[in-house]
Amino acid sequence: MNLTYKIANQDWEFQQIHQLNYKTFVEEIPQHTQTPEQIRIDSFHAENTYLICLNGKQLIGMVAVRNQRPFSLNHKIPQLDMYLPANSQHIYEIRLLAMEQKYRNGRAFLGLIRFLHRFLLFNGYDLALISGTTRELPLYQQMGFQHFYTEVGTTGAIFQPMYVTPTMLEKSKIGALVLQEYSFLPGPVDIENNIQEAYTTKPISHRSNQFILTMQMVQRKLQHITKTNYVQIMSGSGTLANDAIAWQLRSLPGKGLILSNGEFGNRLIQSAKQVDLRFDIYSEKIGTSFDYEKIK
Repeated sequence: MNLTYKIANQDWEFQQIHQLNYKTFVEEIPQHTQTPEQIRIDSFHAENTYLICLNGKQLIGMVAVRNQRPFSLNHKIPQLDMYLPANSQHIYEIRLLAMEQKYRNGRAFLGLIRFLHRFLLFNGYDLALISGTTRELPLYQQMGFQHFYTEVGTTGAIFQPMYVTPTMLEKSKIGALVLQEYSFLPGPVDIENNIQEAYTTKPISHRSNQFILTMQMVQRKLQHITKTNYVQIMSGSGTLANDAIAWQLRSLPGKGLILSNGEFGNRLIQSAKQVDLRFDIYSEKIGTSFDYEKIK
């Protein structure tokens, strides 16, 4: 799959949105009347922001959000605000959550929920409302949604009014999945649980036998891994490591080559210049792949 998550802004995307809307909320859930055109344009279409998931040029998932009153739920629940948490200032209504059938239990759906969560956070929400189909109540509960009113709708199309806060979503079962991030940036890096636990333990003296024995054990392991006779452990940043390596390279004869296509490469060049290394530079624009024929 070639999945793309984006805010809908193309005519062909909106056309597929209307088709998926019809397929989900007319044919599958009989909330609206069937039409020969087999499209359903939402009554709040002009105000909706559609977050969509595309597989190539095919729309496979969508969700609509809006923060303008009156909400859809205002027409279903008299005095809606009486049932909502106090001091909720930035409220969004989530509607038209729909996925093509074969994509409902996989990464496409989780990606759409992750996109929704980030969009709402970016826009400063503190409460989100939804009328969730009763056919999928366990799913909404796994997302952290909480009931706040009796069911609404008609026979065959019953919906449960619910709300969720950022904290409720983040603490939910699905929240734990969608909030898992993989960063390809220099930092900050994730800290494993055992490392965090070590931070909370009582420190030992660097002059104690326990510390010295631990240090010697680590050095022996590093010697084995790197197949070297000597290992020196230095405490510091990656830049310090670059500087240490640069000084070590200075003791070697010959001329080197530094490749740079971004921040890390530029730092290597800076470290090499500081110790007067002899080297050539092969640079590309940030993020551009190196041409190995040029390197040869």
